[in-house]
Amino acid sequence: MPITMKLRLCLTLVFALVTPLSLVAEPSWIWTKKNAGPQEEADFRTEFDVAGGIKSAVLNLTCDNGATALINGRRVLDNADWQLPAKGDVKAALQTGRNEILVQARNNGGTAALIARLNIETTDGKKIIIETNGEWLAASRGGKDWKPAFQMAKYGEGPWGPA
Repeated sequence: MPITMKLRLCLTLVFALVTPLSLVAEPSWIWTKKNAGPQEEADFRTEFDVAGGIKSAVLNLTCDNGATALINGRRVLDNADWQLPAKGDVKAALQTGRNEILVQARNNGGTAALIARLNIETTDGKKIIIETNGEWLAASRGGKDWKPAFQMAKYGEGPWGPA
């Protein structure tokens, strides 16, 4: 489904506003496979470690068509419409040591993809960035057959607009 240049610009500006300018990392739009099925629902997850105390943590997320994010089993963010990226303070859901992000994503038809970035600052000033890429795992909603996510495009590419 093609989108207009105005919509691309709007999405780019919104995601830029919720993403710190100092970051040089580049998240990828991911999905279970290249061509999503109509009304497809999928889960995406990644695990990561945090050493020490957590000063702040902000999750930015959007999914064509929508998603719910959980950190360590706690619902932290909802994205009802991919054209309106969601942003939330998720510090309370994180813990020192091992953590998991699980995103329950849904497609209403056509192209589907998820993009997310978690920015963590520890109490000793270290910055940790967790973002969607081909290292995330994907499965059908509620499934147990986890496989590496398919990288649809880097942020700014594909039908979702330039960075």
